Amino acid sequence: MCLVESVWFGEAVTDRSRVDYGLPRVSKDSFLLDSSDTIASVSADYRAAVERSHSAIEGDGPRHRAHR
Repeated sequence: MCLVESVWFGEAVTDRSRVDYGLPRVSKDSFLLDSSDTIASVSADYRAAVERSHSAIEGDGPRHRAHR
């Protein structure tokens, strides 16, 4: 879900790349977990991505573009 929120929504609204959000350049690498990933850390990443989306829509994000 974090990937979807960050990439699809984030790129569409802010014109930032996936790398700007700290995601791997290659999309298939976004689905790899490492030993430090936990349910709590993945959930926190998702909440942060949602917050970035909300900020962008509210005009607080970088390069805000309104789509109405």
